[in-house]
Amino acid sequence: MFDLFVRDTQSNRRVRRSLEVGRSFLIGRKTEPFAAPWDGKISSQHAEATWDGRVLHIRRLATAANPIFFEGRVTESVNVAPRQYFVIGRTEFHVVPHEVDATIDSPRPQAEVTLAPARLQAAPFRVAGERIDAISKLASEVSAASSDEQLAARTLEVVLKGIPHAKGAAIFEKRGDPIITAAIHLRDDNVPMTPSAKLILQTLKSRECTIHVWEKGEEQAEGITVDPHAEWALGAPIGALPAVLYVSGVSPRLTGQATEVATLQDDLKFTLLAAATYGNLLNARELQKRQTSFAQFFSPSLQQLLAQDDWESLLQPRIADVTVLFCDLRGFSRRTELQRDRLLQLLDEVSDAIGMMTAAILDHGGVIGDFHGDAVMGFWGWPVAKEDDAAAACRAALQILDAADRDGRYRVGIGIASGSAVAGKIGSQDQVKVTTLGPPVNLASRLESLSKQFASPVLVDEATALAAGCADLRFERLLKVQPAGMEQATTVYALSSSDSPAKFAELEPALKAFNRGDWTSSLEAFRRTGAGHPLRQLIEAYIAQIGESPGEAWNGALPIERK
Repeated sequence: MFDLFVRDTQSNRRVRRSLEVGRSFLIGRKTEPFAAPWDGKISSQHAEATWDGRVLHIRRLATAANPIFFEGRVTESVNVAPRQYFVIGRTEFHVVPHEVDATIDSPRPQAEVTLAPARLQAAPFRVAGERIDAISKLASEVSAASSDEQLAARTLEVVLKGIPHAKGAAIFEKRGDPIITAAIHLRDDNVPMTPSAKLILQTLKSRECTIHVWEKGEEQAEGITVDPHAEWALGAPIGALPAVLYVSGVSPRLTGQATEVATLQDDLKFTLLAAATYGNLLNARELQKRQTSFAQFFSPSLQQLLAQDDWESLLQPRIADVTVLFCDLRGFSRRTELQRDRLLQLLDEVSDAIGMMTAAILDHGGVIGDFHGDAVMGFWGWPVAKEDDAAAACRAALQILDAADRDGRYRVGIGIASGSAVAGKIGSQDQVKVTTLGPPVNLASRLESLSKQFASPVLVDEATALAAGCADLRFERLLKVQPAGMEQATTVYALSSSDSPAKFAELEPALKAFNRGDWTSSLEAFRRTGAGHPLRQLIEAYIAQIGESPGEAWNGALPIERK
């Protein structure tokens, strides 16, 4: 087997992927899995390549802006043999032997630890500080992958970030008798990995997590291969898949009272977390592939409409009047740090919360527009507009709040805004996404952030409040604000159901006085209420900064500096 090793000559950025006999693929700046996004001299699609088992056939595409160099000469097409390479811009493309052979045996380890995944999950991290950053980025970095290959590659990159003494990480799959290397990432491409088939097979068979530690300087017995670059290796099963996440490296740097085995157990716990994330995301991607592309984004009623009409034209990007809902989990990053010993359970909670958010959006006829870490964006008004779109978005928000209150494990903040935006299907034939872009998206995000400062779980802009006026919805006018980074000021309303008591009636005189510029009356009205509400604190702090009365340029809007 052979790999294509893509190397940036001006940094440590590199990509290494297996070559499949007879398979043609594209090389370029945006062509996964053989992409070189760091090099501006490489076109988005620069060359076509085919591996025949002996040489790599390279042909420059007519649309490519820059030449291909082979052995110092410009060429339009070339056959690259193993251990040869060609150059585009500052990037080298090497054909190299696939140096991982998972069929080898290894000597009996000096120490072996086997742990059931459930037991390992329950065990606390002994040295957690170094891993908090890697753990916090695990889900966001890995879930952003656009393909199965990129998902595997990013998982291995995160593993090496989280285990600084690891030299390499790989994903091995058992397909029939052979063990296949699905992905590999080496910290140094000049230091090959020689994995232990014994450890891999043991992990596959037992479905338990395993650590092997070998004695340093151990002599090589006949028929046994000792990895000269690894003093330990560990394996974690990837869910129910016939696959193992394998990591190997050198003796860790010990801190505090931690022993080497205890530190490696921490490494194994982190690897299990990465394996679980990878397995869950891989399963989710597979489920998404099995479903129709519409089911990912549209409510059942919209799916039926699209099935009947010319759906290609309906999904084309166009300017539309939309209502955007932006919903975010409150305090999840902090909980991740404080409850680092139950991260898998927290991951389940996030999945449940996101599922609850998307269900509410779809239940009320919305479209799932995007996911931002632990936040969801939905919108109404496209591909078809309805008179009650703004009201439907507000009812979806109240359904989310009600579900969060009943669940009790998490809190949410929601912002809703309406206006003109571009909405439609974007992407390639293989990777499609529906979303909306424009001022209401930015404003909904700002309002979601403001909901924390205003002590109101749902904030809407004036356009939404006017469009969604219904008997079952209550809109309490709060303040006119100038959101950070936005040119237009907007009046903010708190949303609740009409059968719930008004929350801001006591503050209404003070808020109205502030908006009209009568700041003395506003402060007096606040003092009469005696309430230490966050809105009072915001206004008093602003008046203290500006003075007792507004200037001539006062437009009634409180500037919000923080996004």
